[in-house]
This record gives sequence, C-alpha cells and structure tokens, in this order.
Amino acid sequence: AGRQRRLEAQLADALLQIAGAMRAGASLPAALQQAADQLPPPIGLELRRVVLEFHLGIPLAQALEHLRARVPSEDLSMAITAIQIHQQVGGNLPESLERVAARIRERVYLRDEIRALTASQRLSAQIMAVLPLVLWLILFPLNRRYMMRFFTSGLLGYALLALILFLVLAGLLVVRRATRLEV
Repeated sequence: AGRQRRLEAQLADALLQIAGAMRAGASLPAALQQAADQLPPPIGLELRRVVLEFHLGIPLAQALEHLRARVPSEDLSMAITAIQIHQQVGGNLPESLERVAARIRERVYLRDEIRALTASQRLSAQIMAVLPLVLWLILFPLNRRYMMRFFTSGLLGYALLALILFLVLAGLLVVRRATRLEV
C-alpha cells in the first residue's frame, strides 16, 4: 500500500516528463526510457521494466498492459488508456498526458486534503478503541474481585466480554468508513 501510494504520487511527474521528452522530439519508447532513467523508485523501476519488455520484443501496448496488471491504480490505468487511444486514433499525446497529469495531481491533492481533515476523527476513533483496554488495566488492580466476575460468572461473563469487543470493533469500522472518502 505504501509503495502504491508513492507510485501514484510520482505518476504525475512521470507523465509530465514523458510529455516533455516527446515535445522535444523523442518517440514514446525513448521518452519512457528517459523517464525511467531519471525518476526514483518505484515509478522509475516500473517504467524501466516496460522499456525492457519493449526492447525484448514485446509490443509497447502489451508492455503497458503488463504494467497495468502489476500496479492496480486508477490513475495509472487512465494514463495507459490515453497512450493506447493515441496509438489507435492519433492526436497530440503530450497534451493528453499533461491533462491526465493535471487530473492526477488534483486527485492526489484532494486525497491528501481529506486525510488531513479527517485526522482528528481517526485519532478519536483510535483513542476510543484503546480506552476500554486502558480502563480494564486500571480497574483490574484496583478491584480484582469485581473484574474477575467476567471470567467466573460463566457464559454470561464471556458473552459480555465478546459484546464489548464487538462494539469496540463496530465503532472503529463505522468511524473508519465515515472518514474514508474516495476521490
């Protein structure tokens, strides 16, 4: 997940670099090679793998499909689709790549903004999840006999412990779902 997030963050820069190389007169494979050589991992490694497959005789469209299969990213899929449309229909690929890069930057910005705005709610959820355990650890030494009733009262005590655990996990899931927005 961390690798994919870094790759998506680098994708807009990679597309702009490829578009710039193509505007300077490079072919698409040469622009991919140039971007692969200049960009850091993980995007540089993935582009290098596409170029290597192309040099081994695999058609560029198929090498890009392999990249799409390796990296399940909507943003990357959008860029690959733009390249494939250009290869089939023609048109100004550098301009298309720049537009895709702009959309990707907007999505990354919005995703980061949402993460920042929901940070306090996510922290509150984590605190609320840990609070019953902390309370248990505080009350157990203070009133051991009372706390042992959960274990000595048979099925009812275990059912109450299971209910507590279920409610804590359900609360975490509700807060997580409420703070997760797809951009």
